[in-house]
Amino acid sequence: MMVLRIGLLVVLLANLGSVSAVSAQEAIGAEEEIGVQEETGPAELAPRHRQWLEENVVYIISEFERQAFLLLTSDEARDAFMVAFWRVRDPTPGTAKNERLEEHERRIEHANRMLGRDSPRAGWQTERGRIYIQRYPELP
Repeated sequence: MMVLRIGLLVVLLANLGSVSAVSAQEAIGAEEEIGVQEETGPAELAPRHRQWLEENVVYIISEFERQAFLLLTSDEARDAFMVAFWRVRDPTPGTAKNERLEEHERRIEHANRMLGRDSPRAGWQTERGRIYIQRYPELP
């Protein structure tokens, strides 16, 4: 199971551009270098990482990406994952600006401002906010 998890993590990170593609067997030998935990439970997350995972990208991160993020044990590896997460979603990767990240932040701000007024929760935490953040308006 550990071989499969590390192999999947390496494939994900390679696809996100954080590390070069290596085989799962090489990844097992390098597990300390990329900061992969051996336990199956979630790692202790710094407040900024927990907020990113549970608030900022909670509606758009895939379960596979979420599990890969939780397997990382160092703050540096998690920071690299967060950068790569947005880099892979950038519709214009050759520019300095990441339009998808900016649009996502704009949606959260709009949801908080407009969709949580009749609720004790923040707008992004409401059902309307979740749908708005996930689906409307669609980006190319």
